[in-house]
Amino acid sequence: MNAFAAKCTLRKRYIVIYSDLLDVYYSHKQNEMVRFVLAHELAHHKCRHTNLCRLILAPH
Repeated sequence: MNAFAAKCTLRKRYIVIYSDLLDVYYSHKQNEMVRFVLAHELAHHKCRHTNLCRLILAPH
């Protein structure tokens, strides 16, 4: 189960959620897990971890 944050242009930001995360939500009603993953990915955008310069200078 995973998701990721991405920034494709100067103003467009995205969060991609894999379908297995949504499957867990729909089959087991795990609201807290989905909320945690979304909050985590939104925090990447808030902290500017998706900026191109950061990705080039400090790759993981």
